[in-house]
Amino acid sequence: MNTNRRALLLGSAVLAAPALLGRSAAAATTLKLAHLAADSHPGHKAALQMKEAVERRSDGALKIDIFPSNQLGAPPEQLEQTKLGVIDMNLPTQGALDKYEKAFATVMAPFIFRDPAHAFAVLDGAFAEWSAPLLEKQGLVQLATWDYGFRNITNSRRPILTPDDVKGLRIRTPPEVQLVACIEALGGRATQIAFTELPSALNQGVVDGQENPVGVIWHMKLHETQPHRR
Repeated sequence: MNTNRRALLLGSAVLAAPALLGRSAAAATTLKLAHLAADSHPGHKAALQMKEAVERRSDGALKIDIFPSNQLGAPPEQLEQTKLGVIDMNLPTQGALDKYEKAFATVMAPFIFRDPAHAFAVLDGAFAEWSAPLLEKQGLVQLATWDYGFRNITNSRRPILTPDDVKGLRIRTPPEVQLVACIEALGGRATQIAFTELPSALNQGVVDGQENPVGVIWHMKLHETQPHRR
């Protein structure tokens, strides 16, 4: 399923980047960046690259402490702490953000992007111009859009080559209405299971399959029990 899910680098409104970048190295500012990915996940490696670039290009005036693997709370808690200014930066998904601003639900709709180039052009262009002011009303500053990849279905029963191949499959989805509706429209049975329990649920046959970006599937080794991937 080629819905796109991208993470947004957010900062709290009280700590907007332009105000901080003007400080001297003698008064270095340390920012907290929290996210959900483990330290071996591509998302964390990208965060490390950003940390290095920010610290180098600010001549040490800005430093970033990164807290991966939900160290500072589950994703909803991280986002709420960012909104309150307790955490300075966060990498939430559109699924998390649409609880605050419904505009983000639109880019979670299935099959709206032709390919990655189309998705990047929309999300970094017209959509960012539309969504950034809406987030500022929520006390959040949209700094950049990060790529977590298109979503893909895996399952243990059969190859998925056409929409009809999803019929009857029990597919674990997040609770986002767009993803649930997509699986059900294809004739599948959408099931909500906590992400931490997903590997066990797949191993035990509680569900036939799941859908996630490739980076998540590979990192969590979900492909090892899911021979059919699309």
